[in-house]
Amino acid sequence: MGCGSPTAATSALLVAYLASSVGPAPVSGEEWRVANSVAIQGQTWRIAEVEFYSDAGCSRKLSVTQDSTYIDPFPVTRVWKSPVLHDKEDCWGACQAQAGLCSWCGEGNACCRKDFAQDPPVCRSAWGFLTTHHECVAISSGGPLAPASTQKAFDGKMGTQFVVPCTTPQGCPPETLVLGASLPEGASAVRCLAVSEVEMGGAPDALPERLRIQSAPGAATARCPGLCRSGRYLEGGSQGVCAEFLSLSGFCGAGAVHRAGTDCRRCKARAQRAWQDVPFSVLDRSPRVDSGAHVVMWKLRIHTETANLRPTSPLQHKGEDCWGQCPEKPSGYCAWCGEGHACCKRKSKIDPPECRRAMNFTTKHHECVVLDVEHKGEDCWGQCNEGTSGYCSWCGAGNACCKRNFKGDPPECQRAVGFSAIHHECVKLAPIYNLPRSASAPAASAQHDNSPAPLPKPQAPAAKQMPMPNKPKPGKPSPPSGVQRPAPRPNPQPPPHKPAVEAPSKPMSPPAPRPAAQAPAPSKPAAPAKPKLAPAQSKPPPAPPKPA
Repeated sequence: MGCGSPTAATSALLVAYLASSVGPAPVSGEEWRVANSVAIQGQTWRIAEVEFYSDAGCSRKLSVTQDSTYIDPFPVTRVWKSPVLHDKEDCWGACQAQAGLCSWCGEGNACCRKDFAQDPPVCRSAWGFLTTHHECVAISSGGPLAPASTQKAFDGKMGTQFVVPCTTPQGCPPETLVLGASLPEGASAVRCLAVSEVEMGGAPDALPERLRIQSAPGAATARCPGLCRSGRYLEGGSQGVCAEFLSLSGFCGAGAVHRAGTDCRRCKARAQRAWQDVPFSVLDRSPRVDSGAHVVMWKLRIHTETANLRPTSPLQHKGEDCWGQCPEKPSGYCAWCGEGHACCKRKSKIDPPECRRAMNFTTKHHECVVLDVEHKGEDCWGQCNEGTSGYCSWCGAGNACCKRNFKGDPPECQRAVGFSAIHHECVKLAPIYNLPRSASAPAASAQHDNSPAPLPKPQAPAAKQMPMPNKPKPGKPSPPSGVQRPAPRPNPQPPPHKPAVEAPSKPMSPPAPRPAAQAPAPSKPAAPAKPKLAPAQSKPPPAPPKPA
C-alpha cells in the first residue's frame, strides 16, 4: 500500500492535543487509532509521535500495551513485492549458478549465502538466513520486519517518525495511513491524545480536517501483537488479521521462513472491534520551537456525549464566490459556508444585517466568512431564550453565552473561545470535527464530517423554481426593488433598502438558477436597538440569580 517515493522533509512540526474536561475513570481497556480523513496528494505524511493522557491538561501520560502498536502501510524501506519462496532449499542450481536477485525466489528476492564474500553487493542487504548454503532470502536496506517497525510514533522520540510518501498521482486515499495502539487492562480512560505531525505544507490550520480519530472498547493485549495486524493485514482490510506466523518480510503463513518471524496464532481468538468516531474540537493553537523545529500545539477536546450536541462546522469553501450557492438566500447566513457562517462581501450595502459582523475578508467578491458574536462584551446572563447560559440566539446563530472557567455553565461552554470579560459574555464555539453520523443533533449531518468536500445542497422538492436575483453589473445600476429575497428573515424592523448603485468588484455573469424555494432554517430575530426587549414582545422568564 505504498503511496510513492520519499520527498524532502519539511521543517515545521504540528502537535495536536485531544483534551476533555471529564475526569478519568478506570476502564477495561481501549484501543485507539489515528488516520488521515482526507486524501493526501503530492506530500509526505510524517507522524513523529502519538501519546495518550488521562487528564484534560495532558499531564498524566498513559502507557500503551507492549508490542500492541500497529501501522499501515509498512515503512517504504520494508515493502516487499512477494513472499520468499522455496525456503531452506538450495537455490544455486535453480538460479543458474548465480547469486543475487532471482525470480525463482520470488519477485524482489535473492539467492544468497550468509557472510559469503563472493556474492554480489545486493546480498549485503539480505536477511532471513536459515541455512549455511545458498538460499532464498529477502532484500531490504531497512532490515527485517520487527516490532520496532511499528513503534516509531510511540517511542517518545520526535526524531523517529512514521513516514509515508504520497507523491504519486493517486496519492494516499482517505484512511490508508493508520497508526494505532492499545491500552492495558484497567487503565484510565483517554481524555487527551497528542499527535505530533511534521508539517506537510499548505495551511497548518487544515490539521484538524486531516485527522480521523477512532476508539474501540476492550484492550487488544500483546497476545495478538500489533505487527500481526499491520500493513496488508490491518483489521478490516481485504486480508484480515494474520493468525499464523508473520515472516520477517511481512507475509503471513506457516512455513519455516514465516516461523522465523512473529507468532500470530493467538490472534485467532481476537474479536472484531466495534470502532467509533471520536468527536473533537479545537480549543487552542499556539506555536513554539522545539529543538530547532517550528511546532504548533493544538488543543482539541473530546466530546463523549453527542445526543444534544449542536456541531458548529468549520468554515467551508474559503475564498470561493458564494453568491447564489446558499439555499437560504443569495447572501447572509449560509449553510454552504458551514453552520453559523455567512456569505458576505466587504462593504456591500445589499447584504443582510448579519454581514455587518463578518470578519477576515480575503477577496473582493462575495465569500464565506466567519461572523463575530452579537452584543460583544455585554453581560448575556438571562438574555438567552434558550436558558440562562449556553447556546444563545441572542448572541448570534451558533454562538453561546458563557463565562471563563465557570463550572455552572453547560457542556457547550467547554469549547468556547474568544473570552474578553470577567462576566458571562457572548462567545464563539470551536467547530466540532469527526462527529458520528448517527448523532441525533439537529444540525448533525454529512456537512459536519471531517472531509473538506463541498457541503451538499438540499434537494429541491417538485415545485416551481423561483429565479434568483443577479448581482448588479457595472454601469447598469438596479433600482432598490431589483433585489428581492426569496424568504425574508423574521425581523421586527424592515430590512435595509439596497442602494440605487453599487459598484461590484468585477462583472458577474448571472448565476445558475437556484433550487426551488424552501422554508428558511429557523434563525433568531434581529436584536432590537437596545438590549432590553420592548414591552410588546414576549420576554423570556426572569433569569435566576447567578451562583456565587
